[in-house]
Amino acid sequence: MSRCLINLRDKNNQNSGYIGPDYPGFGYSIPDNASGLVLLGGNLSIKNIITAYTKGLFPWHIDNGLVHWYSPKKRCVFLPEKLHIPRRITRTLKKTPIFVSINKHFDHVINCCAKPRTNQKSNQAWLTRPIIDAYIELNKNGWAHSVEIWKDDDVIGGLYGITIGRIFFAESMYSDKSNASKFAIYSLCKLTHIYDFPIIDCQVTSDHLKNMGAIEIPKNEFLTIVNRECSNMNKFSKWPKNLISLNKLLKL
Repeated sequence: MSRCLINLRDKNNQNSGYIGPDYPGFGYSIPDNASGLVLLGGNLSIKNIITAYTKGLFPWHIDNGLVHWYSPKKRCVFLPEKLHIPRRITRTLKKTPIFVSINKHFDHVINCCAKPRTNQKSNQAWLTRPIIDAYIELNKNGWAHSVEIWKDDDVIGGLYGITIGRIFFAESMYSDKSNASKFAIYSLCKLTHIYDFPIIDCQVTSDHLKNMGAIEIPKNEFLTIVNRECSNMNKFSKWPKNLISLNKLLKL
């Protein structure tokens, strides 16, 4: 039995391409639109997701069984080389030992990210079971990575995303304690700077990200960087294996 393939058309009524159930189908020009939504349908296979990121798309949510793929006109990014740590964060780290790990508890981090935020109803959450399962599979295959923030013996916050070549495509973060998500971002910025990553993709802008130093760049500039850094579609595996003192990491 064949499945229906749904096309989005731009304002000139030209096909913008499609993603079939088993075919990436990313050989098209991505039209600009206000919402950033460019495609519906397809599946969340490893091949589809990785190919999507290399074309500037990401899966945001699923409605009525259809994956919604986005590519915003402006992209929110961190420039790791321009990381600035506020003095109050430095003072906090001197008083309170905080540690960082990579890929120790990916399942825990992504499931915590999926919990409803304050003033958000559970049915408004975009990070649903099919998306969670897809990224857990990406983690098992070396594409998706998590940053965990530790205080004493507890993980108090973190983030997760995908690395292709030398770009980290951040997906979501969470915080159970004050500043924990900031610690995760600062850790990731420092590590990616050490490994010469030019940007961390944060997809869409928020006040929280801007307050930590994120900026917006035009989509064409973002795609130029992605094409340069992700053309070989290499996995990145040089992450630290053990817990690291965040205070010491930020001094490197």
